[in-house]
Amino acid sequence: MEYTVYFKGGPGSGFHGHKGRPGEVGGSTSRNSPSNNSKRVLTEFVDKVSEMQENSIYGVVKRYGKFYTPQKLPKQYKQGKPKLCYMNAYHMSQRYGLQYVEGLATPDFADIPIEHAWCVDENGNVVDNTWPIPGTAYYGVPFEDTFVAEVLSETGMYGVITFQSKAFREKYAVGNLRSKELI
Repeated sequence: MEYTVYFKGGPGSGFHGHKGRPGEVGGSTSRNSPSNNSKRVLTEFVDKVSEMQENSIYGVVKRYGKFYTPQKLPKQYKQGKPKLCYMNAYHMSQRYGLQYVEGLATPDFADIPIEHAWCVDENGNVVDNTWPIPGTAYYGVPFEDTFVAEVLSETGMYGVITFQSKAFREKYAVGNLRSKELI
């Protein structure tokens, strides 16, 4: 009787988030493109959660979002402050004329999508100055500068996807929440 033993991990195994290189031992695929696994995990997560609550960040991202291409922060941009992604992305969009995006991103250290904000360049490449290592997948909704400024002015907070904002609800909510006044 013959047995084949498989070890999880090891050179070029495809485990630990690494695809490996066909025909080669060791190595990983480029971080410049979202891995299929990260995109799949993020899409499945959004699909499941948005079914339970369509008037949530997950419902909005599912209806209006799209995937963007991760990349290392280009040298011409300064690293932002940790844990202040909404503020960092807003200031980057204003200073450099980049597109402001909010949604969900999967950090490099976990396959769990996190609410996040970033910018994208004219080619749809992510410019994320909050995370020192780019995420593996970014799925979000682009917002126009005037709309971002309107919501910021109304709420006094960074971040656009908020049902506290009447402007946001009127444009993105579904059902009777669209016109509802919140306390």
